[in-house]
Amino acid sequence: MRRGRWLALVVLVLAALFAWTGGIYSTSDYRALQDEAQRLAATLDTVRHEVDSMRAFRDSLVRDPEVVERVAREAFGLVRPGEIVVTILPEQADTAVVLP
Repeated sequence: MRRGRWLALVVLVLAALFAWTGGIYSTSDYRALQDEAQRLAATLDTVRHEVDSMRAFRDSLVRDPEVVERVAREAFGLVRPGEIVVTILPEQADTAVVLP
């Protein structure tokens, strides 16, 4: 009878080991999927935040003429009539431009 108990114990341990690591979806696969889900949730939160920021910027462009002017000046280099544009060039190490 002792041999039968040992055999049952070995079979039980092997079944538990197979259930833990084997089969179609093992515990390591489950954990990997959980990690992937957490990573994707964090990415989704980041994208949602970016979309909210873009919507707020779009709304400010529609409603606020000062924002439109700022974008026109910064992105497109537009100036008002009568304004003088001053462009500052970075100094190059080997040549220097001397203006009169």
